[in-house]
Formats: sequence, structure tokens, C-alpha cells
Amino acid sequence: MVKELSQLNKFIIESVNPDRLAKIELTENDFKRWSEFVSNITQVLNGYIYYEVNIQSGKISRKLLPVLNGLIDLINKTWSYSQRKNLKRNQASQKVISFYKYTCERLESLLFSLRSHTLFKRLRVTNFMRAEVKMRLKTIHKALVAKLENMSDQSELYLMVPDLYLRQIIKKELTWIDVNNITYGITYLLNARFIDPDGLFEALIAIDFDFVEVLHYRVGLWRASLLDIIDIRKQIEYLVTERHKITEIVLLSKTADTGKSNQLADDLSGYLSELEQFLKQILSLQISAAKDVANIRSARRFPIGLSVPQFGLLIRLQIERGILPKENLSQLFKFFTDHFYTDNAPFISPESLQKNPLTLNFPPPKK
Repeated sequence: MVKELSQLNKFIIESVNPDRLAKIELTENDFKRWSEFVSNITQVLNGYIYYEVNIQSGKISRKLLPVLNGLIDLINKTWSYSQRKNLKRNQASQKVISFYKYTCERLESLLFSLRSHTLFKRLRVTNFMRAEVKMRLKTIHKALVAKLENMSDQSELYLMVPDLYLRQIIKKELTWIDVNNITYGITYLLNARFIDPDGLFEALIAIDFDFVEVLHYRVGLWRASLLDIIDIRKQIEYLVTERHKITEIVLLSKTADTGKSNQLADDLSGYLSELEQFLKQILSLQISAAKDVANIRSARRFPIGLSVPQFGLLIRLQIERGILPKENLSQLFKFFTDHFYTDNAPFISPESLQKNPLTLNFPPPKK
């Protein structure tokens, strides 16, 4: 196969180089030999490719990929010849251009014979096919833009998604896996029934629309939502709920059927998990600090062998007897709660101590 590829390379670079063709006048016999050579060499190469794919499939990627990349380079070279301006000086320029295109088509057919194979996805889109592929992608991209522009509400996401897709489409070098992903993703969004940005974002998770801009967009929304939640426990509950939503979306998506990992979902879940652990650490520190304060307060207080209702009754009896003042009762009861505690109530609130008990459980008198 290397020998045939070397012959093809020599033919394209030397024999049909436009600089050379511009200096000679090609005959019908020259064109005939050109087409026969291309036809014969592609048949031989096609046989080699068939053998590698169907007989030596275990080592196909290692052996065949460099050959196919070399073939793509030759297609790109031949296509660049057809765009050369010096062809205009040749009397048979239009026919020469048509034979360049014919050469590209025959070589391209070798690549397309692998279209059902996973190896094909790793190949670059040739310059010969690029215009057609990009036109097809831009057509469905335009439909996506129209759909998002007609949404009833406004969202940064409606502008971000088409822009990210367009950046993929117009990049200089596309692979067929890029083409497949763009086609699948846009088609999915065109068919998806979402009515708001949250619905669109769920669809982006389903198709694994893994872009850092999308991740930052969602993180920004989560941070804004957390600012509206004061209680740390509620914040943790919110994060757990959001992570569960992502898991549900992935389980219902196509990636769950294929067994492939969903990178966007993994990144989002990873962020939520890290933030959840951070909040749990903060909560643990707060609880620890509260216990330290409680311990300090306990060290300054004295135990009393009464229940809270009994303790409250004792205080009220002393007030009625004139032992304790009747003024500023709230401060009086707060004084006792700050300096005393019971076995069942290490921290007594002034309100519970001050209210009238409904029942009092005194221990039975000793006989």
C-alpha cells in the first residue's frame, strides 16, 4: 500500500502539477492516461483498505490511519491545484480542472468506504468536501438560530449556544466526529420541546454540550440562587437536588444507552459535589464553634436539681414572697437562665422558664 501511495504522490506532485501543465498542451490521450492511472491506483488502494478493515481489523488504527492521513493530504493538494490562477493560461483549463475534481472524487471514495467504521470519525474533512459539509451544517445552524430567536423570553443561553456551534463549524480543520457531533447536537435541539432556558440547558446536558462557557453559565446561576438561601442546610439541600436532576437527565439521555461518559454532566456534578463538601465543612465548623460557646457558657453556670417548670415555680414563689423584685421580670428570668441549667435542659430559654407550668411532677416524699 505504501508503494501505491508513493506512486500516487509522485503523480500528483510531478505529473499533474499545474505549473507543469501550464507549459504544455494536453492531448486526449494524456487525459485518458490520467483517468486510467487514477482509476487503477484507487482500485488497488481500495483492495488494501478492504483487507486491513476486514482481515486485519485488530491492528487497523495503527497501520491504516497514517496511510489515510497521507491520502487526505494528497486530496487537499489536488484540490488546491484546481484553484490555481495559472490554469487560466492553459487552453484546456476547464478540462484540467474537471480532471482534478475527478481525482479528488475517486480518492475521496476510498475514505467514504470506511464511513461505517469507527476509524472514519477520526479523519479530517478534506478541503474538497469542506465547502459542502459546512454548507450543510450552516443550514441546520440557521434553523437553530431561528428557533431560539422565537423563544418568548430572553436568555444569554439563547445567544451562547448558536455562537459556540458556529465557532465549531467555521474552524479551519474539521474531523468527521466534529461533523457528526454538530449534526446530532443541532438536530436534537431542533426536535427538543423546551420552553425556557432551563429546558434548553437540560437538552444541552443530554447531548453532552461540553463547553467551558456553558459550565460557567450554569455555575453563575447556582451561585445567584445560593445567595438567596440563608440557611446552610437549605443550601446543601439545594445542591443535592440539582445534582439529582443532572443524574436523571443523563439516565434518560442517549449517552446512558451507549455507555459513554457525559463530560458536561460529570463537570457539573463534580462542581456541585465540591461545593456541597465545602458547605458541609463550613456547617461543621459553625456547629463546633456553637458547641465551644455552649461549653464556655456551661462552665459559668450551675446545675440545679429541678425540672424547668419546678425551677420557674420556685422563682415565682420567691417573687410573691418579696424575696425577689417584681420589676423587670424578663431580665430577672434571663439572669437565672444565664447562670443555671437542669439535667434535661442544658440551655433554658427565659420564655420557657417564665411561663406558667401546666403540670408539675414532684418526686414522691421519702417515708
